[in-house]
Amino acid sequence: MPPCIFTAYSGYRFLYKTAPADYGEVFVYADEELIRERFPPDEKSSPNIFVLKRDPYIEKISTDGIAPPQLIYVDLWNLNTWYADEFLKDFDRRLENGFLE
Repeated sequence: MPPCIFTAYSGYRFLYKTAPADYGEVFVYADEELIRERFPPDEKSSPNIFVLKRDPYIEKISTDGIAPPQLIYVDLWNLNTWYADEFLKDFDRRLENGFLE
């Protein structure tokens, strides 16, 4: 995988070593051209890698290629899937119990 920062489902899974639901998409902050070189678009299948615009600040506050929990939460909140809701429920449980990190 080209240099990137994982967020949303994969970011959550890498950060907390668990996934509350199966998911079929990967969201990353990265250079779109590098991702296209490694994973060329395939018109025969639905997209499952979504590249968000690189941001120097996000790169600065991320650790080991994983977005910070606050950004992962916001990115999940903006997704309209049933499994994003499952991730958010688990996130909220962690927040209520004081286990964000």
